[in-house]
Amino acid sequence: MGSYFRRLLIDPKNYTNEIQYRIDLTGEVNSVFSFLSSQDSNLTIRDIGFLGRISIQNTFAHSIGAVANKRYVKFLLACDGNMTAVTFDFTFPDEADLTVATWGGQEMVRIFPNRVQTSFSVLPDQKISSEIYVEWKMPEPLPPVPFYDEPPWKWLIPGTIGGTIGFFLGNIPRIYKFLKERVRARKK
Repeated sequence: MGSYFRRLLIDPKNYTNEIQYRIDLTGEVNSVFSFLSSQDSNLTIRDIGFLGRISIQNTFAHSIGAVANKRYVKFLLACDGNMTAVTFDFTFPDEADLTVATWGGQEMVRIFPNRVQTSFSVLPDQKISSEIYVEWKMPEPLPPVPFYDEPPWKWLIPGTIGGTIGFFLGNIPRIYKFLKERVRARKK
């Protein structure tokens, strides 16, 4: 029949501590319908759907929960409309160990060691609203390096100890002679 392409920029709405993204494609459906209905008079608005890809990219910065070395993200994703395939893809840090990844209580599919996804479709006049919950564990942080294991202390302390020992070993005959003279002087 025909195709339609359009790129949209979606601005978030901040409601106190919650950020919401609302993608309303009603205007796009109407544009596609008016374009295609001029070519086919039997077409209805219910026949218009979305094929292809809808991509949403977001970086969670301050919204990631942290408890000790565990991290988690939890949010509600709601969709309505006529979409044959929607894919949600979540990537977490390479060094992390994924413990839970669910969409509406069902396990998400692991597609790479650090990536999970789920796919679903939305029928006309259907609404889907489900919670996405992803939890992962970060490796335990390494203990801080003691000050004496960092330069210049790393070289200075053993060097000082070695120099002192070397000085005494190199001067044993002099020290022995000095102590021997002191003992004789006391005896007199």
